[in-house]
Amino acid sequence: MLMNDSETMTSNSVKNEAYDRYEIIIVGAGVSGMMLARLLDNSGIKTLLLERKQKIQIQPETFGTFTVSAKQHNLEAYIEHYFDTFTFYGPTNKASASEKNKMCLVNYQKWVDSLTLKNVTIKTSIKLTEIKRVSGGIILKDGDKSYFGKMVVDSSGYSQIVSKLLGLKIWKESGLSFEVEVENCNFPIEREASFILNTKGSNSGGWLYIYSEGKGQYGWADFYPESQSSLQDLRSRTLNAMRLVGPQNEWLKDSKITYSYGRFGPTGNIRHRVEDNLIAIGDAGGCATPLTLEGFRQALDSAKFAYEIISKAKSYKRQELSPFLQLFNDKYGKYYHVHQYVKYMYLRWADNKDIDRWIYNFSKLEGGDIFRLIMGELTLGLMLKTLDANLAKNLFINAINNVLPSFLMFRNPISLSKKESTNGAD
Repeated sequence: MLMNDSETMTSNSVKNEAYDRYEIIIVGAGVSGMMLARLLDNSGIKTLLLERKQKIQIQPETFGTFTVSAKQHNLEAYIEHYFDTFTFYGPTNKASASEKNKMCLVNYQKWVDSLTLKNVTIKTSIKLTEIKRVSGGIILKDGDKSYFGKMVVDSSGYSQIVSKLLGLKIWKESGLSFEVEVENCNFPIEREASFILNTKGSNSGGWLYIYSEGKGQYGWADFYPESQSSLQDLRSRTLNAMRLVGPQNEWLKDSKITYSYGRFGPTGNIRHRVEDNLIAIGDAGGCATPLTLEGFRQALDSAKFAYEIISKAKSYKRQELSPFLQLFNDKYGKYYHVHQYVKYMYLRWADNKDIDRWIYNFSKLEGGDIFRLIMGELTLGLMLKTLDANLAKNLFINAINNVLPSFLMFRNPISLSKKESTNGAD
């Protein structure tokens, strides 16, 4: 991210001054921005990478992801840990599957630190003061410096600052997450990735990635509106869940927190990421999953898809860039729609009894289907396998009582959240 929402940027006419020219300008050196920079560097395309911070710092440094994704993006050398057991924990029930080395922990900061870029110019401590469309591209100003790019890629994260000012339609729905890294834990199973569903933490869910030597990563996501107070609330609920939500509370009771991190993330925006001379990727493009806020894998893929389109483009017009949307939708779109249904029609209104029945139904699935759930491949057919008569009845009642009125009143279902708010925060 380059700017806070409170900072002002204008689009007044740019006077005749000298500016540095580039083919591509990337705004934001996060997960997606750095991956795209590496791909463009290998292609020899003259690229500028602008970053708000004094140095390039990925937060958090490590990410739990799927091994196949790490290999696809040439990150295998930066895998620090593998997971072999995957378990959904409900209030009293659980469902497990074993898949050797299917998930892993990637140290993305180490990968970033290892990069040597020859065709990408990196400028840090940037504070953009003006963005303006001109013939053939876009001009960005940082104080008395001006940069021209035929193509701009917005990877500024949650702020989506470039997209907002250049007319890209912004998806208003966001989720948030809070996570901690812990040590001195007492884990009964090493190399387990735990996925927790319990309303004492949130209605979205939590996770615990168990490392060796008593270390792990613990966190929760939720469907909150975007405000600093909601992030603080989730922080409190996460820390309380460490003490209250079992069996993880027993494993973590003597643990020491070594790192904590909270973030907002636009989710499930699979329609509006492209305009003339502009593509939004990563969190700036709303690539995170609507249900769990998983975003690392999606950020990497969005960078790869953007590169595939940019490297073939001639004029960078919207029509030429639009296949980016198709690439992303082909991989994630069909699942994201089911994510939205599950979130709005079930999880927002579920209690712990419902969740326990749901987890019990998970336990009847084959291991491959459980892993598909973990990967977020929520097809309608798979979700039907997890329902029973009581859950189906509750889903129907939720639809009638909570979702249908929003359509009848021409309101966004999001406004019906129990935690209703429209305040934005960076």
